[in-house]
Amino acid sequence: MNMKEKLWIITEVFSPDQTPTAFILKEISDFLIDSKDIEVICGPINYQKISNHNIYNEISKVKTTRIRSFNLNKNNLILRTLRVTLISIQISLKYLIKSKKNENVLIVTNPAPQLLIFALISKLTKRRITVLVHDVFPENTIPAKIIKNSKSLYYVSLKKIFDYAYSQFDTLIVLGRDMKLILNKKNISSKKIKVIENWADVDNIYPLEPINSPCEKWDISNKVVFLFAGNLGRVQALEELFLVIKKVTNPLIHFVFLGDGALKENLISYKEINHLKNITIGSSFPRSEQCIILNSCHVGMVTLAKGMEGLGVPSKSYNILAAGKPILYFGDENSEISLVIKENNVGWSFNSSASLLDFFNQIDENIFKISTILGQKARNLAESKYSKSIILKKFKEIL
Repeated sequence: MNMKEKLWIITEVFSPDQTPTAFILKEISDFLIDSKDIEVICGPINYQKISNHNIYNEISKVKTTRIRSFNLNKNNLILRTLRVTLISIQISLKYLIKSKKNENVLIVTNPAPQLLIFALISKLTKRRITVLVHDVFPENTIPAKIIKNSKSLYYVSLKKIFDYAYSQFDTLIVLGRDMKLILNKKNISSKKIKVIENWADVDNIYPLEPINSPCEKWDISNKVVFLFAGNLGRVQALEELFLVIKKVTNPLIHFVFLGDGALKENLISYKEINHLKNITIGSSFPRSEQCIILNSCHVGMVTLAKGMEGLGVPSKSYNILAAGKPILYFGDENSEISLVIKENNVGWSFNSSASLLDFFNQIDENIFKISTILGQKARNLAESKYSKSIILKKFKEIL
């Protein structure tokens, strides 16, 4: 009887948590479990609120070891930093106790302290470690406005430390071509960097008819609905987007924002203070409702703050495609999602507030037909290039 090769997966979050990282790692591990002996070491459950009725479908088949941690407020930057540092140390110690030197490891870049610790482990023990790069730290702290000066001694020192850490790993899996260019600038060989995009869940998310029916959920009738569903956080350029929406005079369109995050209360206050009746803000939803939610709009919105090019690729983009919806992207013009839109004609890409405002105000009844045509192209693209089976096979080849 042949023994399966061991693969350790190291992460702060894992199924049944509902974050994109937790879900992606669950799907990767479940896909590889027949060919590898997989064990996950992760943080405590309930990092993000989950619906009890949805837990069963999200639980992974692999063996999972969870460490305990302090329940500190993740929306407070200082407390979150302390929390993830402690979790990273605990997870790393657990891994060193349980693992053997010749066993492969897959880690993710979040939380950042975990990346530093495993870079040290790689350097000292020569273990084969692959990194799934979901975030590029500390570069992402600038558009997030966590660090305001990229020339400060603090930032420059952090960058040198993390650039060295990235260089210590055997393989770096990035989410897009723009992210690969960022890592190339860290003097990391292109041979180490592999591009594997996020996937579209084409089996569970698909176009529904009639398109306008679900819009009744928010008492919206005869409107063109633009939907933003996901993290209402610091790097999504949502404050800039709300400034644009405030100036929109077109009565045909309505904006829906669903999710939670650090900026949610600010956005709600801005809506109320400015009496913006063309905006609806709602709560996050379980993954099991994604198909219905994504079909409750005509256009799915994806936004990233200026300077985020190469630092992150929103995974929700691919499920918007799966739902047969065009994407409206607002952010740096050479980011991966912008490139996908332009190359495949599956939506619109804007990198300035002025051009975006002009687009909104010029929309007329033709948008219903246009969004349907672009949506068909979006669905075809999701099936032909970004389906889960296609993307997971790429992971299998590397891991």
